[in-house]
Amino acid sequence: MYFVKFDVMKNIILVISVCFILVSCAKKEEPYSFFVAGHLYGKPGTSDIGAYNKFKEKFDFIKSHENLSFGVMTGDAVKEGKEEEWKALVSDMKDLSVTSHLARGNHDYKNEENLTKYFPKKYYSFKEGADLHIILDANIDGWNITGEQLLFLKNELEREKELVKNIFLYSHQVI
Repeated sequence: MYFVKFDVMKNIILVISVCFILVSCAKKEEPYSFFVAGHLYGKPGTSDIGAYNKFKEKFDFIKSHENLSFGVMTGDAVKEGKEEEWKALVSDMKDLSVTSHLARGNHDYKNEENLTKYFPKKYYSFKEGADLHIILDANIDGWNITGEQLLFLKNELEREKELVKNIFLYSHQVI
């Protein structure tokens, strides 16, 4: 488990499939925190569904953190993409009482219909405080960001470059 505090100007931070990290961002007016967790289905070969039990053990710690605003799952949130896996995961994440975002992983695509039902956007951005968060999907083109997604990324970076303090990029795979 990691705790990181960002308080510097104009950073671009790439976050890929981490096990778990809790981030605290300092903005003069409104500080906020968020968590990033990857490979949420846990270890291969286990039969558990929903969030990995070792991660769920940290829920009280996460919920107790000051100014918790959201969470980002960096892929492989489910093992097989089955409906019951997605339902269990979404239920577990609701226990944290914050919005959860998903940077899709290869396991999440095992049943794209169920994936899209629970997390319809392949890539998108959102702002929190003075920071820009960009969710990417490297599964679209063999671990590359190309085509419309690359155009989206370039446009977001150009449009927001003077307006944000930090830029966070999330992807399951190294791009």
